[in-house]
Amino acid sequence: MSSPRQFSRVSLNLSLTVASPFLFRGLPGKLFGLDASALRDEQGRPVIPADQVRGCLRDAFEDMAAAGAGLSDSDILDLFGRPSPDEDPEQGANRPARGRLIVSDLTARAHGGSKLLETTRVSIDEDTGAAKEAMMQVLELVARFGTDVVFEGTATLFVPADSETLWEERFERAINLITAIGAVKTSGYGEVVAASAKRADQMAMTVPAVPASAAVRRRYRATFDRPILVDAEWIADNAMAGSAVVPGAVFKGALAQKLLYTGEDPESGDYRAALSAISIGHAFPEIGDSGQPGCLPLPFSLVSPNGEDFGDALLCADGQGTMMPGEAGVMQPALFASDWKPAWFGRAVDRIGHQDCEPPLVSRTHTAIGHGGVATDQALFTTLSRSVRRRDKGGTWQDRGWILDVACDGSARAMSLLALFERGLDGIGKTGAHVQFSLWGDSPDETPREIAGRPGEYAVMLVTPAHLLDARALVAEKEGVPTWRLTAHEAYEAYWRKAVPGAKLESFFASQIYKGGYLSRRRRAFGAGHYHPFLISEAGSIFRLSQVSGETLTQLRKLCRSGLPPSTIDRKPSNWTNCPYVPENGYGRIKADHLSAAAGSAWLQEVRYE
Repeated sequence: MSSPRQFSRVSLNLSLTVASPFLFRGLPGKLFGLDASALRDEQGRPVIPADQVRGCLRDAFEDMAAAGAGLSDSDILDLFGRPSPDEDPEQGANRPARGRLIVSDLTARAHGGSKLLETTRVSIDEDTGAAKEAMMQVLELVARFGTDVVFEGTATLFVPADSETLWEERFERAINLITAIGAVKTSGYGEVVAASAKRADQMAMTVPAVPASAAVRRRYRATFDRPILVDAEWIADNAMAGSAVVPGAVFKGALAQKLLYTGEDPESGDYRAALSAISIGHAFPEIGDSGQPGCLPLPFSLVSPNGEDFGDALLCADGQGTMMPGEAGVMQPALFASDWKPAWFGRAVDRIGHQDCEPPLVSRTHTAIGHGGVATDQALFTTLSRSVRRRDKGGTWQDRGWILDVACDGSARAMSLLALFERGLDGIGKTGAHVQFSLWGDSPDETPREIAGRPGEYAVMLVTPAHLLDARALVAEKEGVPTWRLTAHEAYEAYWRKAVPGAKLESFFASQIYKGGYLSRRRRAFGAGHYHPFLISEAGSIFRLSQVSGETLTQLRKLCRSGLPPSTIDRKPSNWTNCPYVPENGYGRIKADHLSAAAGSAWLQEVRYE
């Protein structure tokens, strides 16, 4: 991170008036007899996507710099972001500096109504002057030709204190340099006939002074101002999909960035320890308006022979196939979730008492914009974000909530950070969303409950992923050939023996995944010269522990509140500097009430191993 310096947060209202015809391409098309349709948000309103606005603004700022407007290349990089260096002496590569500018989509204030309008484009042969065969496009029109449509949105920029007016003026000049936007500009589409950027408000970035208190555990409802793209995974070479659950690490990173804007260094300054210790849980989509988290994982121990009847294999012995009674009581193979058909999951969610509140995906196609406002070749990709809006039973659109828990020790610095957090955070995920928090109340305790009819036994399930296994300690190399030092049961048994002394691991069903990419390049667990992914146990992994009573039960109850500690890395202690998967970032959260009388498991049928 750059040297700490105090900044101001400036919010601008943006307006672009675009004369029809124009095209901001959406993904749906041929289903409606169109070759290209207009991009719309969840509510059906035409939008200019944020990345197109941002690309045109960057082009305008570069023109201003070239014209001697007092802007340097460094100013533009500060505003729009710096790429990762190839090497970093401390962390290795992949240490990017995000830009200080965040732009929203611009939404049409009014347009041509609900009636579908369309136009055609035909390619003309230069030699004959006739239309080329099979070279006609049918394009959607948002408004009739010649109609001016006003698009409005916001821009948030962080600028050095006392330079707010200067940057507002620069922004006004830049947006007025945009003469055309969108696709098919070479054919006269997307003419910008008016533009403005007016300051809505500004706020000096400071850390509030808050007195110390007793330790706090609070539950918050989070709402976002735009679709979110977090914890995304590439599902194809040019397509990525975001998670419905927002990791606590996403909020922790945004809080660290906000702290940096106040002039405090989050990595080495006075608030370093407090920032590290504050625990921010994952945010789960809210079930209706209940304040309760949804989209919780299903236990990996669930099995089914047909997608209608379900059982749980956690109470069975290890090493054989699962069987359940089928038609006429005849035993038949029962399948684990990895072999289920898609429809089976919804039925299992209903039976276990979870409610399906997963936010729908919002598709968006992106392309890099080069100098001159022209799309860059081979720089096209698609993102699938999560919608943050929903319709109630009356058809009214409202914010969709996410529920998360936050805990801190109550020290003055921790309470100051909590107050900074409660004021909202910017730059969430790849869409740069702004999030607001409303206090729901104290965070409820997750109370361990025994498996029904089995005194001293508890089913402990991971609600969020966790770093439970030391990958390097599990494998030995003999003559260049890797071999396992421990079986999976032995490895997990060793972890639980340390995490909950006195408890015994009886059985488990767990899934592991190697997590590399950005986080493994950023947090070099084995030093700057080494890249090694983290071996993560996935949410839904479940463990049956026995001999849990007295002090052992007290320790399990504590872990239900705080989360599981991470395993060592190459037999060395783990913390946030070498492992992002720590409980303070929301990882390793558990529930210990599965198969209990309170959880209600009457819907589960008998399962046997044969």
